[in-house]
Amino acid sequence: MSKTTPTPYVVGQPLDLVVTRTFDKQIRGRQLPLTITKTFEVTQSPVMVVTFVTESGPMDAVLKLYDRRFGRNFRTIRGKYSPHSSDDEAAWHEYVRKGMADPFFRQLEEEEAASLLPLNPAHKHNDTSEGHAQYEGALQRQAMAYFDTETRTYEKLTDLQGAYIPTMLAHVCVSQPRLDLQTPEMELYFRIPGILIQRIDSCASLWELAESQTPFGEQKLGDIVQMAVDEAVAVNNRGVVMNDCRPENVIIEQNTCQPFIHDFAQCFFEEACVEDPDDPDAPDYRACVIQSGNPRAIGMVMEMLVRRKLGYQLSINYRA
Repeated sequence: MSKTTPTPYVVGQPLDLVVTRTFDKQIRGRQLPLTITKTFEVTQSPVMVVTFVTESGPMDAVLKLYDRRFGRNFRTIRGKYSPHSSDDEAAWHEYVRKGMADPFFRQLEEEEAASLLPLNPAHKHNDTSEGHAQYEGALQRQAMAYFDTETRTYEKLTDLQGAYIPTMLAHVCVSQPRLDLQTPEMELYFRIPGILIQRIDSCASLWELAESQTPFGEQKLGDIVQMAVDEAVAVNNRGVVMNDCRPENVIIEQNTCQPFIHDFAQCFFEEACVEDPDDPDAPDYRACVIQSGNPRAIGMVMEMLVRRKLGYQLSINYRA
């Protein structure tokens, strides 16, 4: 009988990472052993607080892993959570061993290029072994794409790091035992990449400020929401549009009340909205920004929530 895969990401668990790129001089060398000290609810990707030793002493950071095996909002079939199992993994291993993964990835790339909508991995799932394998493969490709999107976003937003968004510390991947595969290159299909970012000592998300008995008065809360709205404008002005922009993805630093936007796995970039001189109806980047409405996805939602929960109206300026 197939067993649901238990999460290895639990408090107190040691974890060995391979550093593939570092942005912090305190993180040196290729191997980075660390310990998980806090975990968060897994929706799309496992996210946790970790601690590790540097030349300057212990250091805390947030680790986000793009692991296809976990995530209630990531592994869904017909709207329901589909937990990863040992049978799923066995089917994917066999698919890779037979050399079918690379042609399948090329097929997905062609389908994506021909489609106006993002591909849904669940469409590849059926009750056969091949269906289970293709579902895992489509999820693996999507997880890798999320990693690529998030790291590319941080590069585009370098000047906002540490002020409007967390600072990127390193790109990593989980160290795994060598798999019994035909060629080492096939390990790509099992890689678990991740990012280490600055830990923000947060009192709450922006959403939670209105949901809870917030200690902030009307003016202070309005100022915090306005800062978050302005930060979304700054992100857009640097060629990034967030497809998952919402108050829950804005955390408030405890001591300064500074909002920090996070979670950039689902973004698209200015280069994807190039004006087509042969198609007058093709949207340019500014039209994409307006249509996506990132600042209003934060500000207007907060206006509605504050009015309903706290009984007053925020006055937010949606300046471009």
